[in-house]
Amino acid sequence: METKNILFKRKINILINILLILLSILLQKKTYAQDYQQLLVTEDNKNAIIKIKRLPVSKSTIPFEIKVIWVDKNLKATQVKDAPRIILGTDNIHISPNAYLKLVSKSDYIYFTDKTILNFKFDKNQYKGGNIQLNLNLFYLNKEGVTTLKSTWKNFFFRKPEQLIFKTFITKNQLTPNPKLLVQFTGADIEGGETKLMPGQTAILTFKLNNTGNAKTDKIRINISEESKLEGLEFKKYYEINALGAGEHTVFKIPVKAKYTLKKGNAFFNVRFLYSEIKKEEQTTCELSTRSDYYPPVITIIKPLTTRGFQLAMENNNILIEGKVTDNVAVAKLKINNTEIEFDDNGYFSYSLILNQEINKAEIKAWDFADNTSTEIINLSYLKPKPESDNSFGTYYALIIANNQYDDPAIISLDEPIKDAEKLYKTLTTKYTFEPQNVKILKNGTYVDIIQAFDELSNQITPNDNLLIFYSGHGWWDDKKKLGYWLPVDAKKSNTAFWIRNSTISDYMGSINSKHTLLIADACFSGSIFKTKRAFNQGGAIEKLYQLPSRKAMTSGNLKEVPDKSMFLYYLVKSLNENQEKFISSDVLFSNFRIAVMNNSNTEPQYGTIRNTGDEGGEFIFIKR
Repeated sequence: METKNILFKRKINILINILLILLSILLQKKTYAQDYQQLLVTEDNKNAIIKIKRLPVSKSTIPFEIKVIWVDKNLKATQVKDAPRIILGTDNIHISPNAYLKLVSKSDYIYFTDKTILNFKFDKNQYKGGNIQLNLNLFYLNKEGVTTLKSTWKNFFFRKPEQLIFKTFITKNQLTPNPKLLVQFTGADIEGGETKLMPGQTAILTFKLNNTGNAKTDKIRINISEESKLEGLEFKKYYEINALGAGEHTVFKIPVKAKYTLKKGNAFFNVRFLYSEIKKEEQTTCELSTRSDYYPPVITIIKPLTTRGFQLAMENNNILIEGKVTDNVAVAKLKINNTEIEFDDNGYFSYSLILNQEINKAEIKAWDFADNTSTEIINLSYLKPKPESDNSFGTYYALIIANNQYDDPAIISLDEPIKDAEKLYKTLTTKYTFEPQNVKILKNGTYVDIIQAFDELSNQITPNDNLLIFYSGHGWWDDKKKLGYWLPVDAKKSNTAFWIRNSTISDYMGSINSKHTLLIADACFSGSIFKTKRAFNQGGAIEKLYQLPSRKAMTSGNLKEVPDKSMFLYYLVKSLNENQEKFISSDVLFSNFRIAVMNNSNTEPQYGTIRNTGDEGGEFIFIKR
């Protein structure tokens, strides 16, 4: 049984060898050609296909490319374990006519890699082309790494397959390097799949370059010009790309950007490709259709809400206009009543308009870069409130600041300030002449929030107006430096960078150009805002007290801490709610609840003038509705 198996295996091996022999005969190309390949088999049945190809002539050299591809029994390329190393001795290379062609080699042996180049030099003055035959006798290293002196390739029939015979023919023209560049325009790709280029868009002009010659080009220089001189196109006019080898191809792209001033028309591009020292060039043209922007910008009014053609009656003479402007390409500029207005990247804008007692018009006009325009008009009128008597008390404004939640864990958060602030807001807007639109509640205000609120008041308040500022939150007195502070919610206990000094508050009290300003501070050490205290009514008629400007402060304590639950605020609001008089001055109001606070807490409320802020002896007057 074992003998039969051995005989069977031998028959299979013989059959495989016969098939390989037949394939080897079929693969041999004996005609004059550019390519040649042959199958060789080692003594231990490892198979290699040897491919020879003549490359284009370059600089008086005829190169031959030799590839070694190891294959399995099905002739598919594979990784062969312990593949022999194929070598070629220079004395085993024979070429005819050998009188004109000389091998260029620095060694007696050539060790083959996956791809090896054999170069043969010729004298272009003597060699004029013709038939070439290349004979190669290949050897390989055995497992011990010893170069055999005789052929170790298997012999088939009457010739040794390890001898490779490659025949080719070279014309006289092929001896002269001759690159030839063919250029094809393959199309223009426009953003968004458009068929015509619009302002603000970019088109990509694509060209396919193919070297059909027998030699490598030089670096390819590209010159682009637009023959129709169409206005509004932007492109680079000069490029340089790497050389193309014989038979190689590449794709080249030219971006063309449309400016906002692009005009409608057809752009004709002339593109020249210079690719040789002898100034060989290839030239092509292409066309790109464009259209100008004829869509105007779109203006959307967000505030105030209005209907086209109708007039809005405003009770406040300072109106904030908010809106958005957009365009299919880009907005160039925006004006309101001939004043240029800035807008953000999304097109949002705002504008403060001061109204007079006549009909006011806000004309909003937008342009794009193609000079398309659009206009929106808002008609407004200011209905100035009539005074209750000949002696007008002006407009009452209030800024109520309440800080509960502090960012720094080292500063204890509070529970009551916002609740207290909302109680005061309700009392002022329902029982006294503080209109809701003129009262701002700032909850958990940061340093920037508070300063910005003061800045807004500075720009808004007029000399006939009255301002109440209320602060509830943490305060601090530095006894060493003799400085008092308010603590915004982003204050840090470790440093005073985001603390607001009393001097800063006093500066604002003096710079806000109101008739009367009353500061009510319900915070620890809030009494440090002033040193001069006057807690009792001096008497005098309301009108006289109102006529003289005043800058007064009312605080929940002096230079001591005060509790979170404020009795000061409780009795302040209670006194305001229970007041039966049409007019009540701030000093009388304070006198009405001061004793009650002292009897029901450990704090002593303070009232007095804020120094150096413009106080002339008047009083802040509360007016009941």
